[in-house]
Amino acid sequence: MAIRRVVLGYLLVMGIVLSMTGVQAADADIVVTEVMAVTGSSADEYIEILNTGGTAVDVSGWSFTDGDGTDVIVAWVEATHGNITDADPTFNTTSIPAGAYGVILDPDYDGGSQIYDLPEGAIILTISSGTALGGSALAGSDPITLYDANGTTNDDVISSYGSPVVDDNPLNREDAGGDTIPVSPSSGFSAERIVAGDADSETNWRVSIDTGTPGKINSVSSTGIVINEVMAVTSSSADEYIELYNSGTSDIDVSGWNFTDGDGTDEIVAWVEGTHGDIADADPTFGTTIIPSCGYALIMDPDYDGGTEPYDLPAGVVILTIASGTSLGGSALASSDPITLYNEDGTDSSNVVSTYGTPKNEDNPLDRDDDGADTIPGNPMMKVF
Repeated sequence: MAIRRVVLGYLLVMGIVLSMTGVQAADADIVVTEVMAVTGSSADEYIEILNTGGTAVDVSGWSFTDGDGTDVIVAWVEATHGNITDADPTFNTTSIPAGAYGVILDPDYDGGSQIYDLPEGAIILTISSGTALGGSALAGSDPITLYDANGTTNDDVISSYGSPVVDDNPLNREDAGGDTIPVSPSSGFSAERIVAGDADSETNWRVSIDTGTPGKINSVSSTGIVINEVMAVTSSSADEYIELYNSGTSDIDVSGWNFTDGDGTDEIVAWVEGTHGDIADADPTFGTTIIPSCGYALIMDPDYDGGTEPYDLPAGVVILTIASGTSLGGSALASSDPITLYNEDGTDSSNVVSTYGTPKNEDNPLDRDDDGADTIPGNPMMKVF
């Protein structure tokens, strides 16, 4: 009952806030979910928005800024803006149905190579000016602010990417600094929101696993399993681990899944105490590769039981390890190495589920080293237990 009161109170407050700002509840359901700003051609840039609500929202007259220019959103009308070879998307409207995506394409997309497979049901939009998005093309270092049709002040902000400066002037809404977003993807990769309903924060954006996903579920959130933490710098390789989190609504079995650090590939298996050794903590879950919804799993080094066992492993966490019995990554993890997680179907780029450290987009796991285009992987100080 207490929870119910809190939820009702929250909804009441949100209703008051939305009413005061002039933002309609349905409008507030529109979220910026992906930004493709680093491509070989500005014609391939786009911004994806998602209607997370239960009713259609018309974004006619809405606008966005990257801090350098302000663009008004309009429908892509093929007779006016050019023909797009994909016949599946929806043209000639600015109304985004409940649960549907809108893709704001560069006005020159039709004249480029049209590299994306735009899916059925995606609402194709563009900008009224006919220039490149953002006035002179988007930049990986620029945040995005989305406004409703009422104006371009703080009161009209609907959603954002990259924690922009809070300012009534759209041209002042540059990166506020203080966090790691906007991210800086390599060319052909986008910035993707992990959970559509969560805040614009550095923990809720990642570089896309493969090329962009305009009009589709983002690659970093499609399976629900994400790499959440990597312990690669310890005084003993026995204390290294990789943490996974199931952000989905269903339990997921990771049996037969693999990961690579670019130096070796390891198959994930359950930690079975009779086989892999006894761990002093009795609280975790052993003997399974099923990660519950909203649950965590730890891929432990096979020698963890023979070390000092420095961690207090909590109740409910699923304990995993690797089939080979060697150190993680073949010869221990390194802080300079990214991590790529694969599903059970294989170890090429089409089977990638999640990554840490923006590895190179290669089909060979041993070629998926750091792409060197950003500040990750990080370089934590050594933890000595």
